[in-house]
Amino acid sequence: MKASLGKVSAVLADSTETAVTKELIGMINRNVNPPEEITADDVYIRAMFVSQIK
Repeated sequence: MKASLGKVSAVLADSTETAVTKELIGMINRNVNPPEEITADDVYIRAMFVSQIK
């Protein structure tokens, strides 16, 4: 595998806190379809970093 050298930069995609809403819980339960329905206590949201290699 060829080595690549470059600069990596990262930016916080959204610096605001996201609340776990009933709508979000419903979307997770419908789309992911876990074996048991989840509640807000089962969800942890953290920041996501988007990076680009230049």
